[in-house]
Amino acid sequence: MRINKLSPNPEKTEYMIIGHSRKLNTLNTSNPLTINGTDIKRVTKTKSLGIVVDENLSWDEQYNTLKGKIYGGLSSLKKLKNIIPQTKLCSVYYAIIESHLRYANEIWGSLPKTKLDALQRLQDRARTIIENARLKDNWSCDWLSIENIIRFDRSVMAYKIINKLSPENLWDKFQQRSSQSNYATRHCKDLQIPRLNTEHAKKSYQYSTVKIWNTIPTDIRELPTISHFKKRLKEFLKS
Repeated sequence: MRINKLSPNPEKTEYMIIGHSRKLNTLNTSNPLTINGTDIKRVTKTKSLGIVVDENLSWDEQYNTLKGKIYGGLSSLKKLKNIIPQTKLCSVYYAIIESHLRYANEIWGSLPKTKLDALQRLQDRARTIIENARLKDNWSCDWLSIENIIRFDRSVMAYKIINKLSPENLWDKFQQRSSQSNYATRHCKDLQIPRLNTEHAKKSYQYSTVKIWNTIPTDIRELPTISHFKKRLKEFLKS
């Protein structure tokens, strides 16, 4: 369980307790929290850098917000499908739909499969709109699926962390198995999987990213530049 202060404004100070719903239900919150005589309001959700965070880290609010943005993007595609050619419609898709799907999905991407499937149906609807556009050209769909978009972005972040291309405070997030053993095995270059006891904890960024990273072939993981890594990774995910 974690308590986060959310607002730096002393006149509007809020806090949120992050934890499992069972533990949160046992808290006694009848007495208001005050600091230096200032009442602090407890909230169950907040928005930070465009991401809606809830107290259970279920990402339900983020999911609902994301769906609303995608519906808006689909509406725009429908209005444009008889005006501009398919390749331009695809550019619109990247700008107003996939950009929202990719924004910080390293954080919120561990959604239940039912919700990922719902997002996939919306992406499929966007593809259908472009396929049925009046002005056809040489466009062909080259998108990653919703689940593979999340796998791709988490893998790219892992590559940056492992190769020290990320902020320094992230460098110790992953460890190779070789650092835990002196024996050279087939999986010695895999990342060490964190030992977690609950399914909720296994949805964390660190755990899920390690599981994804270890499925990528070693020759792709060891590519020397991030541009080559992204290209080969996309080919692997689409295969």
